[in-house]
Formats: sequence, structure tokens, C-alpha cells
Amino acid sequence: MRASIVQAPLMDMERAMGFLEENEERIFSGADLVVFPEKWITDRMDQDGPEMSSLLRFYGDMSARHRVLLCPGSLSVYRDGRLFNSSPLIDMGKLIGWQDKVSLFRSEKKSYTPGSEVKVFDTHLCRIGVCICYDVDFPYYCKMQAGMGARLILNPSLIDRDFRDMWHIYVRARSLENRLPFISVNSSSEMFGSGSMVTWMERAGKGVLLRELQAGDVFTLVELSTDVADLVDTRAEEDPGHYSLRTK
Repeated sequence: MRASIVQAPLMDMERAMGFLEENEERIFSGADLVVFPEKWITDRMDQDGPEMSSLLRFYGDMSARHRVLLCPGSLSVYRDGRLFNSSPLIDMGKLIGWQDKVSLFRSEKKSYTPGSEVKVFDTHLCRIGVCICYDVDFPYYCKMQAGMGARLILNPSLIDRDFRDMWHIYVRARSLENRLPFISVNSSSEMFGSGSMVTWMERAGKGVLLRELQAGDVFTLVELSTDVADLVDTRAEEDPGHYSLRTK
């Protein structure tokens, strides 16, 4: 599988559509999957409103034209008067679902409503989980997705450059403990400074080694394997799961 990592700077929707048109070949050429950062489009839109409809149609046309799975990062979406941080997933032109951010980060709690469901999505590539930024900090989020059959986790993020090292630790940990490849994408805006990374498993004797690549350019094409079913299943069998998530 070839994944295109797009470390897009923050911009409004109008500029974002121009950015996508101007860089279409650089973004989509040779890719099976394209992933953008969290909330890189700064507009807040009604999910059923004309702006969102226009944007999703635009994304769908590009996804269909290039026959790719597209994760356009996350968007600030109003539903029934409540604001969610939510990531759509578009497979070869078809919107197949939304994943809301469950664990809101500090100031987000003032404006956003947390999601209440962890999902996986069947795509033409494999079964995929989406884990938005801060959700990666909490082990059982990705463990649930692994248990539901995910073979790849996408992690659209927006990480201040000062916290990059800790973010990378979380991504490595979730990838290694679940034996799942991860694609974690940050914005190239000055405050965030890129640092996107891809992790995957490499079989080594009776065990596995964690491998990684960190993206440098705004546009990076990476090849990785999602042939990890045996590793994920073995790992799940080794975990007794007899834990309490909270203590009283």
C-alpha cells in the first residue's frame, strides 16, 4: 500500500480547495491512500449545510478520479447545534462514515462535544480505524479498533512542535502494543512544524521490530504493508484483558 502524507498548513476552506487543485498531482499520484492533519481547514460547518456538501463533493470527485481512499483530516462539524471534531473517510468517491474525536484536549472542551463511539471502516484496502490526535494517548481506544479487526490506524493530528517527542512516543506505543501500522499526520504551519510519522511491524525471528519513517516535506509518499492479521491476533490472545479501566 502506498500512502500519501500531506502535512498541509492551516487555512480556510476556500484556500484549501485551491491548495488541493494546485497540488493535485503531488498529493494523489501513485497513492492508494491519502491522509491530512486534524482541523487543517479552519472553518466550522454544519454537516448538512451547503459548504460541507460542496467540500465533500469536491473530496469525493478527487477520491473517485484517482481511485484512492481519502482521509481529509478532521473537520469542525455542527450537528443538531453541537460542535464535533470529526473525520470523514471517503473511499474511491464514496463517503463511508465519520469518526468523532472522543477525548477532547483541554481548551477543546469549551467548544466541542466529545464523540461517544469508536468505529472501524471497511475499505477497498483493508479495515481501518481513525484515531484523532489526543485519542491516541489512551491505550484502549486503539485496542478496541484492533479487536474490531482494524489492520491500519490513521491518526490525523495537530501537535505543537514542543510536544512532538511525546506524541511520537504515544504513536510508537499504540503501534507496537497492538501490532498495527500507524499513519500519524501533523500540519506544517509554523506552530506545529510537521513531524508526521509512519510506523509498521517487521517480523524478526519469533518476534517483531517496530520500524518508522518521519516525513520531512509537505508531501511524502510512503509504502507500507498491512499484512498483520496474524500479529494482531496473536497479540490479542496474549492479553488476558482482566483489567479495570477506572479505580473507585
